[in-house]
Amino acid sequence: MATQTTLEALAQVHPTCLGVHFEVKELMSEKDARVLLLNGFTDCSYGNDEVPSYYMGDKYSGDYCLMIIDDIDQEYNRVSDKIRYSISGYNVDNYIEFESIYEAIKEYKRIENNERR
Repeated sequence: MATQTTLEALAQVHPTCLGVHFEVKELMSEKDARVLLLNGFTDCSYGNDEVPSYYMGDKYSGDYCLMIIDDIDQEYNRVSDKIRYSISGYNVDNYIEFESIYEAIKEYKRIENNERR
């Protein structure tokens, strides 16, 4: 379970994002939260989003983000503590979910590199 300290560090740039979808953020392992932090991700979760989201870099471009997806049913009830990761944004062709934070970050960086070309 991600610690308050690590989640606060991820929300340092946008502290008001910390409490948004906090119950889902806590489901992320401390290791995964630290991996996000060490790779330069910043919390950009907003209340009108369905899940927590993070961007990498100096500022959020609004193009895409890494999302933490909790395991819910069609009525939005949590059915397990399992989480997955995904990349979302209008420049992302396919919605793909990842079990591993490492695979999600790899895909995020691939998309980012393609955008910079």
